[in-house]
Amino acid sequence: MAVIQSRQWEANAPLTADQQDSLTALTQLLGSRSMPELPSFPAFAVPLSHVSSMPTSAEIWERLNSAAVSVEDEQQEMSWRDLLDVARNCQIACTNLRDDIDKALNMLTDLDADRKNVMSKNSTLHEACEGIVAEQTRLNKMIDSLHHKLQYFDYLEIVQRQLSGSMSVVLDEHFVGVLTRLEESIHFLSAHPQYKDAESYVNRLAQLQRKALQMVKTFVIQTLRTVTVAVQQQARENRLAGTAVDNTNLFYVKFRASASSIKRLTEELEKRVSINSDFANTLWECQECYYQERLSLLSNPMKENFTAIASNNDLSTALRSSCSYLLSVCHQEFQLFHAFFPTSSANEGLWGLMEGLGAGLYDNIHPLVIQQTEVDSLCELVEVLRTEVIEEQLETKGESLSALYSLFHRLLQDVQERLIYRTQIYIRDNIDGFMPEQEHLNYPSRLQHASQNASLPSAVATDSNGSPSAGLTLPSTSHSDTFRNLYDTWYPTLERTLLVLSKIYRRLETSIFEGLAQEAVSVCTRSLLSASEIITTQQSPTDGQLFLIKHLLIFREQITPFDISFTVRETAFDFNPTKAAVMRILRGEGFRMTDNQSVLHFVQETAPKLVESQLDSKKDLERELKRACESFILTSTR
Repeated sequence: MAVIQSRQWEANAPLTADQQDSLTALTQLLGSRSMPELPSFPAFAVPLSHVSSMPTSAEIWERLNSAAVSVEDEQQEMSWRDLLDVARNCQIACTNLRDDIDKALNMLTDLDADRKNVMSKNSTLHEACEGIVAEQTRLNKMIDSLHHKLQYFDYLEIVQRQLSGSMSVVLDEHFVGVLTRLEESIHFLSAHPQYKDAESYVNRLAQLQRKALQMVKTFVIQTLRTVTVAVQQQARENRLAGTAVDNTNLFYVKFRASASSIKRLTEELEKRVSINSDFANTLWECQECYYQERLSLLSNPMKENFTAIASNNDLSTALRSSCSYLLSVCHQEFQLFHAFFPTSSANEGLWGLMEGLGAGLYDNIHPLVIQQTEVDSLCELVEVLRTEVIEEQLETKGESLSALYSLFHRLLQDVQERLIYRTQIYIRDNIDGFMPEQEHLNYPSRLQHASQNASLPSAVATDSNGSPSAGLTLPSTSHSDTFRNLYDTWYPTLERTLLVLSKIYRRLETSIFEGLAQEAVSVCTRSLLSASEIITTQQSPTDGQLFLIKHLLIFREQITPFDISFTVRETAFDFNPTKAAVMRILRGEGFRMTDNQSVLHFVQETAPKLVESQLDSKKDLERELKRACESFILTSTR
């Protein structure tokens, strides 16, 4: 082993500055001291020649270093030997472990072979069990299927026993299930006609179903009639005792109490209406019985109430009260109907019931309308029917009262027809047939007695809809006396025409009002022309012309708010060619029919002609006003 020199130590393990300073100080301290005396060793005699060859300190340190290295090498060799022994022991242990692993692998191989053998046997057993379970499942399904199919056959005897009892079976809570099972059995057997005796069972089940439906119908009809008789008897007793009858409690409470027992049956009928005609027919018969019983119960009391209302009030109040009463009853009837037949939609039968109840109102009101001669009263009736009844009540309550639309519209049309007729009579008698007295023609004296303040600010009177209510431009209420004086200066036919037009405006259809307005304006214009001619004869041409101009200007101004055209289109036959041909024949001026063309030509020439004409009373008024102004200008400039 090489000896490590001090230079190598210094190179391999350099000292720090502090260490070098400490080493330098130690070297100086040791250098200043003498070598210690060596001990005497008597056993050995050292020659003097050898004393001179004692090693120096550097050599001693080098030898010490070599000894230390030699000791370290021996210690390292011993550690390597220990490691070698450990490695040999590990090699022996690993060899033993490898032998044990080989034995374990051999055992595992044998165990795996045994496992595979067991798994093979288990798989075979599992497959056999699965086959048995599948067969069991198939057999169970077959049993369930057979049981499910046989129950429809077995149900025949069960239903026969259930329906063989009295009518009380209908009240049983399981009776609805009987109807359901019958329908299911018939449907199933009808869908599988290949089953033995399926057709026979279908017929027998259908007979039982018809019997059950007949029991339902009988129960419903008997219940309705029993309740009706009870209510009528109670009403009769109340009438004899002089007790006031509460229609709500008497006519509805008992029916609502009986509705619960009928409702559960009618619900089943309603569910199957679309798939079975027998259910539909039974439901229809039950509803017809319900309509008849309700109509027989309510018709007479309602007619009596309508008569009492009409006899104790004026016509407009009677109409308003009768309509409110009818609407209230019909709304309750709609709710009661759905208490018996919850899912049925309103049909013709219910509409017929409501119309039958409303017939009493129509029979009482219609004769009174026919007897009514006042235009104001008829206008009020139109307003009540159209605004208060149809718009405010019928349209807000929707389907429950839709059956009354036709009744109230027919009554409204009757009132409007009567209003049209009385308006025409009014125009004929009070405008066209007006016979003026001397005070009506005393112009300009009437104007001299009128108020001097004739040009007051005006305000157009309107009704609740914002439309002209009078067709007149009225002064403010603070000048009513002045207005009365101005109004008195108008010719009566002008006043009457504007008043009657303002009353019927918005109460009639636009096309009908246009026809009446055209007629009224034409008649009034003629009456003003006639009055002007009389004034011209009695007073002077100037007075007559000024009278006509004044009234035509007022007339034109007052009809402006009416948003209509005062035009009527008339169609008539012109018989003048026919008349001329007949006159020629009578005078002996014959004609020759030489061929078919001559006959055709004669017929075409002598046939009546269809002539259309258009009458515009507003243009006629403008034309008369223009003519009157031109005449006045010519008269004034002469």
